[in-house]
Amino acid sequence: MFNGTKKIPLTFMFAMNCFGFDSKKVNDDGTQGDIFYTKYIELGYKKTVKDIDLNAFIGAAVDDPDEKKGESGFYANNSAGIINLGIKASKNIKITPDYYLPVQASLITNPEAEKIYLVFGISF
Repeated sequence: MFNGTKKIPLTFMFAMNCFGFDSKKVNDDGTQGDIFYTKYIELGYKKTVKDIDLNAFIGAAVDDPDEKKGESGFYANNSAGIINLGIKASKNIKITPDYYLPVQASLITNPEAEKIYLVFGISF
């Protein structure tokens, strides 16, 4: 993972499932094969506007499951492509002179699944 710098506000992540509950390939005879070693890449852009940290991101599943054999991707994807697209805003809200409450909101879509999510979070 590359988390960017002030001069280069871009982020990059590559992730791969090595063990555990990964999707399985299907052999030509219909039996369960090896795990996919599912791969995911994500690019992001960070910017701060009026004390609000913004992060726009786009993520893609790299693997291309063979639907004809009955395979499906770890991320429920039917093909390689974009599965995560969104923007996240976060800010520290001053509660007392010494305490700030971190809050965040994200609008995320998965174009392949045709779903949109609105997520709110706070930390203590």
